[in-house]
Amino acid sequence: MPLLLKDYCRRKMMLKIFAEKISNLSRNIGNIAALLILPLIILIVYATSKRYFFDSMPSWGYEVPIFIYGIFFLMGGILCQLKGKHVNVDILPKYVSPKWQRRLSVISNVMIAIACFTVAYYASKWAYESTLINERSVHQTDFNPTVWWFKWFVPVSFLLIALQSIANIILPPPDSDDLKPLKEDK
Repeated sequence: MPLLLKDYCRRKMMLKIFAEKISNLSRNIGNIAALLILPLIILIVYATSKRYFFDSMPSWGYEVPIFIYGIFFLMGGILCQLKGKHVNVDILPKYVSPKWQRRLSVISNVMIAIACFTVAYYASKWAYESTLINERSVHQTDFNPTVWWFKWFVPVSFLLIALQSIANIILPPPDSDDLKPLKEDK
């Protein structure tokens, strides 16, 4: 094989490995995040029961569910990006060929990656400042937890969504609409 072809094949294989590793990371993080719904349900039922039946709300009953739901939501977005299940407007793709659908998908993923990298950049500054001052909750409860650690989930999740968007460009996931043929209306 000529040297250029070997180099091209090696780079293509490295990109494929990168995309697979990011996709596996996204899948694992998303599956773990999905499990957070169980403790969230238990905590909400417990706190609500204590409030209505015993007239005694736990001091952590407001903020801990917010933390769990926030992590669930932010980290679950990574799995949604992997599976191509985010809300999107698909008016144009259903009228173009599969080749153009793929091109639109690449453009969309590039725009998502740019937006997510931008949010991750600014959110990391926000989280860093929060860490420096050891920021606490603004809800003024007796619990009054630190929130700086929670703010780091924002830049991390957006960074991972951006990386997953790049991985989707390199190697569309098998269950995405990018690989499915158009369904003809009959």
